[in-house]
Amino acid sequence: MKKREEYEHRLNWLRIEASAVKRAEERGEEKAMAKIAKKMLMKTESIEEIHEITELL
Repeated sequence: MKKREEYEHRLNWLRIEASAVKRAEERGEEKAMAKIAKKMLMKTESIEEIHEITELL
């Protein structure tokens, strides 16, 4: 039974780590899109076009 508990503990830890990595990747993508949106605003692109390209709200 001990081996099974160790396995489940490790599996749970891996799921938590995978979730943290996914959240970090999503934050990075959001930051990149925000940077692109700022550049587009500086080039006088419309808000509608920026939204369409970056999918930011």
